[in-house]
Amino acid sequence: MKTRIINILLPFLLFSFGFLDAQNDDFGDEKIHLFTDRTLYVCEDEIQFSAFIDNRHDQSKVLYIELIFADGTALSSQKQLISSKQISGKIEIPKDLLSGTYYLKAYTKYLRNFGANQFSYIALKIVNPYSNEFLSGNELMILDTVWNQNTVSIGAAHQTNLEYKLDLNKLPLLKHATLSIVPAFSFQTSNIVKPEEPTNAKFYFPETDGISLSGKLIDSLSKEPLPFREINLSIVAQKNFRSTRTNASGQFFFALPVIFGSQDVFISTKKEKEVHPIIFVDKDYDNSVLQLPTPPFVLTEKERKTALLLAQSIQIRQHFYTQSTPQYLDTFSIPFYGQAENTLYLDNYIAFETLEEYFTELPGLVKVKSLKKEKQLSIVSSLRDMSFYSPLVLMDWVAVEDINRILAVSPRGIEKVEIVPFPYVYGDFIYGGIISILSRNKDFGGISLPKTGLFFNYDFFQPETAFDIAKTASSAPDTRNTLYWTQNKSRNTFPLQSIHFDAKFSDIPYWLIVQGVDENGNEIRKIYPIELN
Repeated sequence: MKTRIINILLPFLLFSFGFLDAQNDDFGDEKIHLFTDRTLYVCEDEIQFSAFIDNRHDQSKVLYIELIFADGTALSSQKQLISSKQISGKIEIPKDLLSGTYYLKAYTKYLRNFGANQFSYIALKIVNPYSNEFLSGNELMILDTVWNQNTVSIGAAHQTNLEYKLDLNKLPLLKHATLSIVPAFSFQTSNIVKPEEPTNAKFYFPETDGISLSGKLIDSLSKEPLPFREINLSIVAQKNFRSTRTNASGQFFFALPVIFGSQDVFISTKKEKEVHPIIFVDKDYDNSVLQLPTPPFVLTEKERKTALLLAQSIQIRQHFYTQSTPQYLDTFSIPFYGQAENTLYLDNYIAFETLEEYFTELPGLVKVKSLKKEKQLSIVSSLRDMSFYSPLVLMDWVAVEDINRILAVSPRGIEKVEIVPFPYVYGDFIYGGIISILSRNKDFGGISLPKTGLFFNYDFFQPETAFDIAKTASSAPDTRNTLYWTQNKSRNTFPLQSIHFDAKFSDIPYWLIVQGVDENGNEIRKIYPIELN
């Protein structure tokens, strides 16, 4: 009979082993050019952002974006998938912030090797219209440049069919650019005094393919690292399982698949005699303590009027529209091992008292055997390789090594058992097939998870969101605080000759904000007042 072996060639092998010498490699400089639609917001507003990553080797595929206090404490965090060196997205501002200066912070894991002073920051003024309290300031000041002293008129926007058309022929040529149309005096640029941060002693591998998860395995008693131990990771709702080994220092690394939203992750290691393993998972977000400027919070009279306009739009939005929670579809509709060759549906047979009886009393591929007073599972096969390796046994996608607990499970809570009756190669691991037990209620059949494991919720990618340029409906109130927002998707000069947009009110001034990177790598920010005719 022809032998069939399932091989999984994983990117994490390159990550875990191919980059072990990466610390001595020169990946070159990396710089993040970060832009926002405005710099003046109110609570429960949305920050539209765009970033261009300038590097030589495309070594980073994950951008970390955080809304923070001046001391670095995060209020909101997300991860964005970098495509063609660019990303765009949005962050919602919490409703209970005090009025004050906050920051949008952007970085890659690779940049964490060089300290927080290599990250990108944008100072934001956020107003809470329902509170008279303010953030306390410090002596550090932001050098503000309000562009109304140095603006260039772009001319009139002409109304056609309730839309305005704006000629863009006067705009500078940029290889990466963003355009936004916002109420006047809701944007300014700042020269931020970046924090002084020494180079981090810990080395961070560049995330060349996706989000990485790393950590260390040590003995809880001796505090010594545990090298060359197996570490298993399950992304439960995504039917995904991965395995790796710790290196000589007890460190482990996983390259994770492209998944969106927050997911429950279980990570564990095998139990060994006279060893007391404990798993430490590295923090995914930077937690450097910063001292960014927080000057006394002052709004000019024109900024006050603009902030009032922004707050009124938020109030109208809350009255007329309901906020929907984003739903993320499962990335993986089939398990990581593909379609199972054989499936045992328990409802097709008479009820037994234990799961073990389904394997011992019914003809099938899974058999129970005893070895040194411990029970084990095996898969019946004529393939010689199957007798050399133990099967991978999963309960709701989590690897379980205590087979006695599995066999004692009440079958009333089990829906089916999927069986892969071929050798399964996963990285440097070879399994004698797969036995995947799936419960009816996704509760692991009522058994306790391995004590050597760690269950936690983990942030994967935030999906890229498209800005809604048009109003929801002609009869609905227009609650947009930013009328227009777009970024250039190509790396050529900005291709637009004109843009069409709806204006909420024709009697208030608007600005066209042009931001981007020129051919020499310099950041450009310009304001063009718009005359609505």
